[in-house]
Amino acid sequence: MYAIYKQNKFEAEYENKHEVILYSRVKFKDFQNYISPWGRISDNVFTKKVKMEELDYLYSIHYEIQYKGHSFHVSSGMIRRNVEKDWFEIIPSANQNQIKDELGFKQINKLEWAKEISRKDIEVLKIIETPLGIFKDQGVKVKSLEGQAIDNFLNSIEK
Repeated sequence: MYAIYKQNKFEAEYENKHEVILYSRVKFKDFQNYISPWGRISDNVFTKKVKMEELDYLYSIHYEIQYKGHSFHVSSGMIRRNVEKDWFEIIPSANQNQIKDELGFKQINKLEWAKEISRKDIEVLKIIETPLGIFKDQGVKVKSLEGQAIDNFLNSIEK
């Protein structure tokens, strides 16, 4: 989950129904050194607890890949390591049962199917931003990337 706070973007998580914890690699004003559950103090991760009303925006992001004309949820995570390996795992939705076999999806357990693909198989990459908390009524935003725009996005993913 991500938060916009004072016009800066942060990774975030719910503290409770009314507060979120912001995470940063930069020590902004009023941010404290992160303390792990084991009591270890971090010198390069900082946190701040804020009330939901103090945020500019709160949202989650998930990704869908269009493969052979159909959109699938990306289950592998859009992280640098997977991009470098050229490895993306997609999963079909319940209403895609009929095409999963013809597209070569493999059964990974009783109820789940998945397929590993590479960048060359991606026709369209959709970035789906869903507002959360008090912002949930603002509507889902979808950005579709094709061709070089996909490569530019994948190259921008940080470690």
